[in-house]
Amino acid sequence: MQVADRWHLLLNMSQAVERWATQARGQLRTLPMLPDQGPDGAVQGRRGQTFRRTRAEAEAGDAHRAHWGGVHAEVRRRFLAGESLSAIHRATGLARSTVRKLAYSKTAPQRQAYGPGASKLDPYVAHLDARLREGCENASALWREIVARGYAGTPRQVLRYVAQRRFAPSATTPKKWIGYRDDEDAPRAKSSGKTALPLPRAIAWAMTRSEDEMTSDQMALLARLEQDPEAKRVGDLARRFTALVRAAGTRRRQPAEKSDDDPARALDRWITEALTCGITPIATFTAGIERDIVPPIRAAVTTPWSNGQTEG
Repeated sequence: MQVADRWHLLLNMSQAVERWATQARGQLRTLPMLPDQGPDGAVQGRRGQTFRRTRAEAEAGDAHRAHWGGVHAEVRRRFLAGESLSAIHRATGLARSTVRKLAYSKTAPQRQAYGPGASKLDPYVAHLDARLREGCENASALWREIVARGYAGTPRQVLRYVAQRRFAPSATTPKKWIGYRDDEDAPRAKSSGKTALPLPRAIAWAMTRSEDEMTSDQMALLARLEQDPEAKRVGDLARRFTALVRAAGTRRRQPAEKSDDDPARALDRWITEALTCGITPIATFTAGIERDIVPPIRAAVTTPWSNGQTEG
């Protein structure tokens, strides 16, 4: 009896989600950030953006976007004209994986914008915002206030946070920088309408994990992504498939599958839904399962056996 390797099944599912996240990146970046909530349901403050980039960093970002915009346009032109991925790879000198991503992506790749990670400043953001609204823009005074509340960080992070939200320049701001934010940064921030998003691989990793394994950042990411109906559908299909595969190896059922006594029927139902979901990367992955390797995969889902040792 052939039994598909469960590790490769999980990897292939993750790669399908990653391909979808690459193609849908433009629409996902327009989704708004959601406020964090504590155990009591109260909204917790958190930085919604990274610290302002320097002028040199902004120029480097513009050059990067222009370069890859041209590369993407050339790859798409050749692909839509009927050239194979291998031919495009030879003509452009790009890696095969890069050619594949560009050929199937409707939008040009964007320079990765890293969102703000967890910070010592996060628990005090609500207090800082409230004081800024009251008109206090003295960063040193605000730093002393949050130190009294337990903040253990340096004044530098508070200074940078306040500098991005100050309505008027500080008295010590050099004259050459006065007006820099209004002339360059503000229009750039207002015109994009987009917020930072993790890499497609990180999105795929979050969407294929079980709820009890997710970090708080991954749960917040999924809550944001699932504002989009297509993303919610992809996440549901990915988690259900990975739950079926993992349950066979660990003899553990996820809550959503406890009512189904027959994993084979659950797999058949999943295949039917995934084939008709209208999401190309997921449907393509599922078509491969249905066409080529249903018996080994059915064995991997319905039996505790595995050929993982042989693969190793």
